[in-house]
Amino acid sequence: MVCVNLSQKQRNLENRLDKSVLKCREAEQIQRTYLQIKVKLEDEQKSFGNTVDSMEMDIVRSDDTQTTPL
Repeated sequence: MVCVNLSQKQRNLENRLDKSVLKCREAEQIQRTYLQIKVKLEDEQKSFGNTVDSMEMDIVRSDDTQTTPL
């Protein structure tokens, strides 16, 4: 009886360990994904100011050509 009880406890602990290992691996994969997203956003941030400035200049030029009398 004691041996069966110990076997059940061991099996239960092994199952819990397996679940924990799977959750840990999933969390590591999610962390890698978020770090990749973070790096991409940081790269985009570096050129964002220039992109906005360029778009503003295009708008100003567009407004100037539309308001220039013929």
